[in-house]
Amino acid sequence: MIKVRNRMTFNWPEWLDDLSAAGFAGFECFGFEYEVGYTHEAFGGRIRASAGGGASVPSERRAEFDRSFEAMIGIFPRSC
Repeated sequence: MIKVRNRMTFNWPEWLDDLSAAGFAGFECFGFEYEVGYTHEAFGGRIRASAGGGASVPSERRAEFDRSFEAMIGIFPRSC
């Protein structure tokens, strides 16, 4: 018997459906969410610090990203 779950109460990984379909039972999963406030500048820095977003990207490409990012982030409020 496959347990039917309410997807609106917890965003559990899709692979848990595979476990259930394969007959595994009695497993538990835990998750939580919280808001993290970032300034526009700090969020841009976080993206640049991530893999593929900073030192490994050529300077021309990084400048292109900065322009695109500034245009996109401008629709969001500046306060956290």
